[in-house]
Amino acid sequence: MVGLSTITPAAVAGHRREPIPQTRSIQAFPDHANTAVNASDILPDEGPEPWNATAIISLPVVLLGAAWALSTELLLGLAIVGVVGFTLALIGARRARDRERRGKGFAIPALILSTFILLTVALAIGMGISH
Repeated sequence: MVGLSTITPAAVAGHRREPIPQTRSIQAFPDHANTAVNASDILPDEGPEPWNATAIISLPVVLLGAAWALSTELLLGLAIVGVVGFTLALIGARRARDRERRGKGFAIPALILSTFILLTVALAIGMGISH
């Protein structure tokens, strides 16, 4: 279908120009004359996705737990923080991906930090440091 802006007077020589209706009449659709249409029926919900609490809580758990374990010099505490933080971050990242929720940006740094913590604990145990 050609738009009105592309039609030139030479192309419509001898053709009478009729006014263009601005809106459609309700009589054009007699089957739906009494049907109410809401905007939510036509447009998708464009509200923000809900936050994923597990993904969000994983980062502070790793940061605060690692700070506590390092301040008390507990290798076992650091290992526990690494395992708990890694588990929370992994669950949070998967829920953020599968359920289309926000918070994956918190889970990814928590995964990286907890992996670093677990590798550090494994290296310390391998070197014989049991402090």
